Amino acid sequence: MNRLICLTGLAAVAACSLVALAVAGPPERTTQVVPVTVVYQPCGAVESVTYTIHRTRFEDGRIQLQVSFEGTITVPRTGETVAESGHQTLVVGADGTFAFSGVGFNVRIPGQGVILLEAGRIVFDPDGNVVQQSAQTAADLDQKVCAALG
Repeated sequence: MNRLICLTGLAAVAACSLVALAVAGPPERTTQVVPVTVVYQPCGAVESVTYTIHRTRFEDGRIQLQVSFEGTITVPRTGETVAESGHQTLVVGADGTFAFSGVGFNVRIPGQGVILLEAGRIVFDPDGNVVQQSAQTAADLDQKVCAALG
């Protein structure tokens, strides 16, 4: 859930920073690189990831974020560090909904393969309530990370 909170926060900042702008003509596009550290509870696994965010604001008020990221997760119990990556599309609707789709989390361990994969679609209403979710989305990511690595 920490990752969703982080990405939702980035989307909210994107939405707020662009809402006051009047867009006439082609969509407005920007790119941003954001380093983030997340600690998963209760196991204390530490994720260090860098997001590359390509933001497009459309005339109808929608904002689309194409997010790709790579990083590592360090497990305090063992000191082991594993690689992770992902890519998502986030659409912030003019009505305030947030829709995430793509590969939100992909953790691979050499010799073992993929040990944790979160992919699919999750939609939140303007109040942050889940209104649609596919089976492999990250609403319970803290629990899944700690079960796989903690």
